[in-house]
Amino acid sequence: RARLWEADAQVERSALPFTFVLDRDGNIARGFEGVRLTPTSYILDKRGQIVQKILGEPDFDKLHGLLEQLLAEPA
Repeated sequence: RARLWEADAQVERSALPFTFVLDRDGNIARGFEGVRLTPTSYILDKRGQIVQKILGEPDFDKLHGLLEQLLAEPA
């Protein structure tokens, strides 16, 4: 079981460009197609719809391009 203070410290040191969630009971993972591999990233549009699922470390240049595109779309 992950120790919360260790996870918080790692997130702080890494300055991650995304939100980090510690899913202690697995409820979030089950809500997103039962995530089994980390990191797993879900990119959502402005309506909250999943537009891409990324397994493993993302290609941050491509990710930033996709995010710019999605942010330019109307809500």
